[in-house]
Amino acid sequence: MVSIITCSIRQHLIANVLQNYERQQYKDKELIVILNKDDMNIDEWKDKAQQIKYVSVYQLQETYSLGECLNFGIRKAKHKYISKFDDDDYYSPYYLTQTMKAFHQTKAAIVGKATIYVYVKQEKALCIFNRNKEDRYVQYVAGGTITCVKEVGSKVGFGHQREGSDIAFQKQCRRLGYRIYSTDKANYTLIRSNPNEHTWKIENEKFLQSNLVKYTEDFSSFITSLK
Repeated sequence: MVSIITCSIRQHLIANVLQNYERQQYKDKELIVILNKDDMNIDEWKDKAQQIKYVSVYQLQETYSLGECLNFGIRKAKHKYISKFDDDDYYSPYYLTQTMKAFHQTKAAIVGKATIYVYVKQEKALCIFNRNKEDRYVQYVAGGTITCVKEVGSKVGFGHQREGSDIAFQKQCRRLGYRIYSTDKANYTLIRSNPNEHTWKIENEKFLQSNLVKYTEDFSSFITSLK
């Protein structure tokens, strides 16, 4: 029922990408991986992926934008729902279960998280970003948490801009009357390692100022919840 799409330009994140998929307790799913850098080794990805059910790996030229890669993934998707997983973040075993429950309980075309946990690796600090946007309809959710009805994803599509395609997609969806719902912050964590590697560039200090929760090496057990 859910097609997960992960786009990546980083070879070393292969394990994280596959583990995020395998970790999900939600059973009716597939993973579509799209490599978006010319020098990435697709054979290594395919070799690892063949050991896991329902994983497909593709490679597009690095001239393609993130939005174009996502649109390609949507066209390849077999299921009714599309879930965008970022290659470097953490998705708990109950992430998809929580997301799909929200679709069944709301009239949203997009479900995600506007309030999120952020883990700053260098400081071993778990923070909360954008408080008080949980369990409600919102204007935007974090890009790494976007799950939408495939029909909506196909109709609206992601733009070809180099940055901000997630925001532009959601803005266009709202213009067309589609509603966006934010679940609570549990079960997802945006991982901050090197700020220069992220398409959304914001200093780690700003994250640390955004309501530090705790210093820990084990953030995953803290943020995981099955309600």
